[in-house]
Amino acid sequence: MHKKKTCTICGNDGAVFWYTKHSAADGRAYDIFKCGSCHSGFVFPPPTEEYLDEFYNSEMNPHGGILVGNDLDEHLKSVLESERNYPNSTVDAERIAGFAMQYARGKDFLDVGAGYGFFSRAAKLQGFNCAAIESGSNNCKIFQMMNGFEPFNQALDDGFSYSNENKFDVVLLSQVLEHIPNPQNAARQIWRILKKDGLCIIAVPHFGSLVSKIQGKNDMFIVPPEHVNFFSIHGLHKLFERSGFDLIKTHTVSRYDRNRLAGRVKPHLLSSGLCGGVSLALNFSDLLDRGMFINSYFRKV
Repeated sequence: MHKKKTCTICGNDGAVFWYTKHSAADGRAYDIFKCGSCHSGFVFPPPTEEYLDEFYNSEMNPHGGILVGNDLDEHLKSVLESERNYPNSTVDAERIAGFAMQYARGKDFLDVGAGYGFFSRAAKLQGFNCAAIESGSNNCKIFQMMNGFEPFNQALDDGFSYSNENKFDVVLLSQVLEHIPNPQNAARQIWRILKKDGLCIIAVPHFGSLVSKIQGKNDMFIVPPEHVNFFSIHGLHKLFERSGFDLIKTHTVSRYDRNRLAGRVKPHLLSSGLCGGVSLALNFSDLLDRGMFINSYFRKV
């Protein structure tokens, strides 16, 4: 019998057990809970930070744990080729950097969980002074090759936030907060390192999108231990409101690999029609804030 839990996202009591997810990545079983108040979801109990550190730097991690061919140049070439074939990070980075330029009160920019460095590169092109933190050792190497400077090879933790208090005008977490077992603690650390009126930018998968609703328990973003939080728009707003932030702007963004979908459907005429229908549905879902990813901009108060 599963007892009700306190929602790790909005803080309200009464989150109920939904189902047990068996991970294809590490073979473990994870209990998923849903909050009746903010309609977000989360893994409980969450994996430990030590286990997650091991996971992200191992072959279990499906996103960047091991170098392609064990060679940095070859791996960077593969990353850039994938981005050319399916522009994704570059498109998001350009959009978010543009909004950051519009809303920021200063130029000191921190990219948290910076990955390969597409967002830092876009922020630099907008004239920001960029720093970054990234816990994946191989990602750090690729980041340096792309951006010309080293990210801090660590997580967003108390040590980092206390040593960088009131330092940054902008803090970005793109596709990061869904990985962090304690999002409330992360929000407080972001508040600590931002200057007065600083800007926090969050991008996460949307546990409330049209696609998520259709997929249900097969939601493509419910992939523990990689993802341990599943955010609704209301839940994300509540998390940051109770951490000392005001909301500036929220919208949703949807994207899919058209070439990959088209390649699965024959004949060509049928695949073209399917892709056109999917694009139309996703564009409409974004108009209703039911798109696949949430982009939210918050001001420290």
